[in-house]
Parts: sequence; structure tokens; C-alpha cells
Amino acid sequence: MAKTALRNSLTMLAVMSSIILTTMSVTGSPKPQPIVISSTHYQAQKSSQASLNGKALFQREHCAVCHSIDSKGGCLAPPLDGIGAHRNQEFILARITDTAAEVELFNRLHPSGELLQHPRLRPDHAHLITTFLLTLPEPADGFRIGAHQKSQTEKSNPKEAIARQAEPAEPQISAEDIRRGREEFISHGCISCHSVNGLGGRFAPPLDGESGRRERPFVEERITNAQFFTKEFPDEYGERGLVMPPTDVSSKDIKQITDFIMSLPEIKSEHSDIQ
Repeated sequence: MAKTALRNSLTMLAVMSSIILTTMSVTGSPKPQPIVISSTHYQAQKSSQASLNGKALFQREHCAVCHSIDSKGGCLAPPLDGIGAHRNQEFILARITDTAAEVELFNRLHPSGELLQHPRLRPDHAHLITTFLLTLPEPADGFRIGAHQKSQTEKSNPKEAIARQAEPAEPQISAEDIRRGREEFISHGCISCHSVNGLGGRFAPPLDGESGRRERPFVEERITNAQFFTKEFPDEYGERGLVMPPTDVSSKDIKQITDFIMSLPEIKSEHSDIQ
């Protein structure tokens, strides 16, 4: 009985090894599998006249240039579907209201500031937009995040990739390198999934203090063409079905973004009940 079980296990191992080797011989490496972020079953607030007015203001203020809802909108800031599951009313008002009290509250909670300064609105407009945002449900099937892969630039130019690998593991980083990396980090929409100092997306690991956890080559190899989708439309390109469109990040972009990430300190902030 034991010999039969062992033989079956070895046979299964051989079959799995054959499948992996076959996949690698065709593609060069196993195809990365997407990550699915399940719904938290957040119960959004019910729609009201105030929320409808807030929706109209959301459109008038062009918030969708950076944010997306239901896979429609920009990719420079986190998607807003189900925002009430992880941000409460007090936090949102502190983020978007132009009064001195709200600005002071937000600066106290986030003294290092934001990567991309958020526009602020007068209190009545901020309240209406907040009311609208809290009515937004999560996608019923959650979110699907495409795994990080090699960029098309690196695939099509292997000599450039080899040259980059030959660079020193810890190059000298200037303030200008960090500034440019910060700009690239913003322009490529990295903040849609990652957070810095508690601000940004919730779909990927926070990057504060990343240099204390990862070596530079590890970070560089993962700054690629990750994609972010609502699970309902995993491969939809028409009508802006993507929340974060694929990007072909060049070696220069990779270096600059890595410079910025490796400069981020570990953030130790006081506990706050504002989510």
C-alpha cells in the first residue's frame, strides 16, 4: 500500500514537472497568475438626493480624470468602488475640504504630505461628494490584478536588460534621481495599487521602508506592466474597461522609480481612528 502511494506520488510529480517544463520551453517562464481581491461585502449607503447632487459635482469637478468608478475613469489615483469599506466620512472630508480645520486635521494625520496634492472643495460641496462616494458599492466579484511581468521593452531589447543587470547593486542616488522617480511613480499610476505613508491603493503592498525589506534588484524586476481590472471585465479594452491600462515601462523608468522607492523611509505614525 505504501509503495503504491509512493509510486502514485512520484508519477504525479513527474507529470507536474513535465507540464512546468513544457510551459517554460514555450514561454520562457511559467505564466504569472492573476490575483483576485474578493469583495468585503461592504453595504454601501442608499442613494439620496444629496448623493445624486454629489454625483453631479463629482462629474463637474472632473474627479474621474484621476479616479475611476466601475472601471471608468483615470488611473492616477485609487479606484473609488467600495471606498466606504476602508475610508470613513471623517477621512474623506479631511482629504477634500478646503477649510483650515480639515487641512490641519489631514496634515496632522499625514505629516509627510501627499505625492500628488489633492484638490480641495468648499465644505458644502465636499459633503455632497462624500455622500455620493459612500453610496458606491464594491464590484460584486471583487478585483482582479494582473501579475507583474517583464515589460515589452525588456523582451524586445535583451542587450539592454543584460547591461542593466550588470550595473552595481547599490548605485549612488541623487535628490534629482529621486525627484524624477517620484514623477514617474505618479505618471505610471503606481499609487492606484500601492500606498505611501498610508495614502494610495490597497491592492498591493505599501512601499514605506521598502529598502529595509528588499534588495534593489528585487524591486527593479517587479516594476513592469502590471494591470488592474474589475473582475467582471478582466480583458475588456473598449469603453475604458481597464482601471489601470498596461504600460510598457522602460529601463530608464524602472531605474528612476526604483530610486524613489528605495528612498522611502519607514513610516511610524500614531494610531488614529480615521480609516
